[in-house]
Amino acid sequence: MGYGQTRCSAAISSALPLILNSVARLSIYCTGVWLLVRLRKLLDVETRLAREDALTHLPNRREF
Repeated sequence: MGYGQTRCSAAISSALPLILNSVARLSIYCTGVWLLVRLRKLLDVETRLAREDALTHLPNRREF
């Protein structure tokens, strides 16, 4: 329990912030990608709904 253990625990403790920072950045990136995918799907749905009548499902005048 001398010098060897202290050096090992110092290496682990110095790597911990790097690992936590990497995990935080990856989670923020994945969340951003997920939000963009959801927004794109919602835009596609709204575009489709704007082009057809809700009751008859026929195209609006702009589609003719």
